[in-house]
Amino acid sequence: EDWQAAYDAEMAGDLDIAIHHYSRAIRSGELPQRELARVFRGRGNTHYASGDMAEALSDFETAIRVDPTYAAALVSRGVIRHEAGDYEAAIADYDDALTEDPDYALAHANRGNALAALGYIEDAIRDLRTAYALGYRVPWLVETLQGLDAVPEEIR
Repeated sequence: EDWQAAYDAEMAGDLDIAIHHYSRAIRSGELPQRELARVFRGRGNTHYASGDMAEALSDFETAIRVDPTYAAALVSRGVIRHEAGDYEAAIADYDDALTEDPDYALAHANRGNALAALGYIEDAIRDLRTAYALGYRVPWLVETLQGLDAVPEEIR
């Protein structure tokens, strides 16, 4: 299957091959709608990893058009918007993702980060702590909580 070959190539760091296989899977016309959305997101992630933000954004938006309930694609588009400094649009994407999956830790973490950038510190702390409680324990999240003097008791 092309999508599996694409994923394997992406994991191996062979981004051009991954994009080729994702594109073949999309063109095949054989994928059910939900899987097609996942393949567009996979190709978007690969474009993102290669530094092509315009193509990544295009693929994330297509994934969302194909499956508007796909929380991971909403978060991925939010990341692109966040990195471009459009925090309000990023927050809207994270909100939509959390409507679809309220326990999506990465959406909470990213929304908290965007809220902090806009100065909504209490809301940011709430989201960051929620992400932590849901098991998202990456260094940047802990460092951000430390910087906000809001580290959860269990890690102080």
